[in-house]
Amino acid sequence: MRKSISFAVVIALAGCPGKAPTNPDDEPDAAVEVDAPAEVALMLTGKVVDYFGNVNVADAALSTSGMAPEGMTTSATDGAYKIDVIVGSKFFVLATKTGYRPTRNMAVTIADMSVAQDLYVLSTQDINNNYPAAAGTAAVAGTAFLAADLRRNNNQPLDGIPLTDIQLLDAANAPVAGVKGPYVFNSSGALDNTLTTTATFQGRSRVAYLDVPPGTYTLVTTYPKNGGGTETINTTVTTTADGATLVLSGGGGAGGGAAITDPSFATHIYPKLQRAALNGLGCANCHTLSGTAAVLKYDEPAATVLANITARTGVVNTAVPADSFLLKRPLYEPTPPQDHPNATFLDTNDADYKLFLLWITNGAKP
Repeated sequence: MRKSISFAVVIALAGCPGKAPTNPDDEPDAAVEVDAPAEVALMLTGKVVDYFGNVNVADAALSTSGMAPEGMTTSATDGAYKIDVIVGSKFFVLATKTGYRPTRNMAVTIADMSVAQDLYVLSTQDINNNYPAAAGTAAVAGTAFLAADLRRNNNQPLDGIPLTDIQLLDAANAPVAGVKGPYVFNSSGALDNTLTTTATFQGRSRVAYLDVPPGTYTLVTTYPKNGGGTETINTTVTTTADGATLVLSGGGGAGGGAAITDPSFATHIYPKLQRAALNGLGCANCHTLSGTAAVLKYDEPAATVLANITARTGVVNTAVPADSFLLKRPLYEPTPPQDHPNATFLDTNDADYKLFLLWITNGAKP
């Protein structure tokens, strides 16, 4: 049973790789309906804002993607909204309103604290107004407008980067056919086809692609690292016909430490499985003795947890690592229903997904 809940979303489970089985003897992929409400612990709040006009927008319909059941609400007269969530959730919010393109907002991450994050809608007229100056044409029906906020991994705006170092690639790692751009947003918040490098205005470095076909792509940005060498950021992008998509590229807050090349369970994976309050991904919030996924308890000693997950068929699959339930079940799915009460990994570019995958690929070392 799927539910649409007005003004708030109530989630039965959160932050736990693997579906909750119907009983402790079932395999981890046993289905269970996400139907029973759980205690609401945290909240996503903010206002819905016109992306170009920077004014609050009332009566915008909001719906979540990446949680089950989906949450639906409408912004108030001052643009305010709120969505109740449980720890360890990652999801997207789609905002729609007459006169605006359906807008897929940047991903939302809920750890163990409530989050205030404004959501945006892009006016159809404002998008159309940007086409002549930027591309010299009108918008192509059935395509999307894509705007990306570019940041270094230390969360600073990414400026001074040649636009040739920014690419939108398809599944074959080829430039997406038919798109126009990237174009830089200038100090007036409009697209400027005279700028050939990224630039920071009002604290943001933004670029846009026009006429993007519906689909899922990778935005690839390469820039020089402090101290030498280059950094490449891959960001998964999903677009819809006649829609608008906002993405954040970079901004992970990485400290620039040495890359993990041979992760172990005890040192690298086990801490990620813990409660969000312990800097984990929130998995042990329900994978615990009193939780809804007690069949696999992640808050036991590391050696015990490893023995339990490797003993259950399919949870860790070293023959075909990407097929491991530990990866597949909590991976965000763009088409509902979500194969897990919520998404723990937004996509295969997610740093934590890559870490888990590398650990399994290397033999799931203790």
